[in-house]
Amino acid sequence: MFVKLEIRNFLLISLLVAILALSSISIVLSDVEPQGTGSDHWMVDSLVYDDDGNDESWPSMATDSNGNLYVAYQHYDSGFERYRIYISKSTDAGLTWTLFHTIQKSTSLLHPSIAIDPHDNRIYVAYEEEVSTSNHDILCSVYSGTEWIERVVDNDSQNDRFPSIASDYQFGSNNYQYISYEFLHSYDDRDLNVAKSTDQGNSWQKNWHYRNLGGRVLTQTSITTSQDGHVYVTCAAGDDYNSQKWINIYYGDRASVAGAFENYETIWGYHDGLYGGSWPSIAASHADPDFIVVVFQRYLISTNDDVLYSYTNDGGASWYWGNISNTGYNERHPVVTVDGEGSTSTSVAGYFRVAYYYGLFTHYKQAYHSTPWSWTEYPGRPNPISSGSGSGANDQERSIATTTQKDDGSWWPNVVWTDSRRSSYDLYSTTPGNNPIIPEFLSLIIMPLFMIATLLAVIAYRRKKGI
Repeated sequence: MFVKLEIRNFLLISLLVAILALSSISIVLSDVEPQGTGSDHWMVDSLVYDDDGNDESWPSMATDSNGNLYVAYQHYDSGFERYRIYISKSTDAGLTWTLFHTIQKSTSLLHPSIAIDPHDNRIYVAYEEEVSTSNHDILCSVYSGTEWIERVVDNDSQNDRFPSIASDYQFGSNNYQYISYEFLHSYDDRDLNVAKSTDQGNSWQKNWHYRNLGGRVLTQTSITTSQDGHVYVTCAAGDDYNSQKWINIYYGDRASVAGAFENYETIWGYHDGLYGGSWPSIAASHADPDFIVVVFQRYLISTNDDVLYSYTNDGGASWYWGNISNTGYNERHPVVTVDGEGSTSTSVAGYFRVAYYYGLFTHYKQAYHSTPWSWTEYPGRPNPISSGSGSGANDQERSIATTTQKDDGSWWPNVVWTDSRRSSYDLYSTTPGNNPIIPEFLSLIIMPLFMIATLLAVIAYRRKKGI
């Protein structure tokens, strides 16, 4: 009887090991399922919000300290003929998304930008309210973890538009938040404004206003904070909105008010025969206070648009530039992020990561910290990263965010973009997935364990039988 029980126990253990092996492999494989038939693609695109027939556009993306992803975007409600702000959340690295919050009024709410303070995971969403065609206000909704509260940033009855928001991450409860936006005097006369909050978004001060004298345009702003707390704002500048533009950057100390942006540089200029720049996006290293990267679209009159970058390694005193993609096809609307998002650490020397439109598809490249002149695809995950018919909303911004990889603790990207593969504009998300070697590694370890357990059962049986 004892022999039968011992053999039965061994066989039961062997069966359990086999089940665990198969289940573990299937779970990990589902986490890294590629969009193609092989393992050399990004994961299958996932819808951020499934509403075929109404448009979702203008996404902005952020991650919290727990690795949860959030996307803020504008959703057109065809029944009420106005835009609302939706925020979707993913707790599984972008594999699935749920609607987290809706911001709505009797007016249209447009052009959201999201930031998260990783110290307390407070969520900030800046957007504009269309009070009238000539009066747009800048507002910010703040989620404390228990409730949403809307605060006024600028409601001076003027035309304020296109906010971009950033949060400190390294000063704990003294983290500040910043919003850059443009003030429209007219279509061809736009100024640059910056507002700051020192009390977790409860109140906002319009710290800085740059009037581009002579009726020129400052537009398409993007803002970030550096590792030591300096604030950097980039924008496209031109003689009028439709003319070729140059790329400006303004920066200064977080503690200043009136003189917060005493430093100013033109980092790309068509006056030098370099053609115009537009749609800049900015990110700052989470390890080096002087390392800042700006990516932007270069407009070429006779050929196709390219994606370029400019960087500084001395805090903004000098800038260098180069190509990220110039293949002869239209490459447009790049957006950049950097490893360390969602963390309070000031020592994350990882990658700068860029997503952009390549014709009708979404592409991705990355460059390691301190070497931005070497832009490559994600290792083992070639372009394009979108698996459908491609992105058709080339007049929309996109966003990219990084989070901590589940298996080995490294940083890895997630990309969201506006896509027209269905009857309306939708938002899709993808990621390169976890380490594709993991399923093979598990099979190499667990299957031999199964064989060893089976062999032990056989040996025990033979010994008891005296064979």
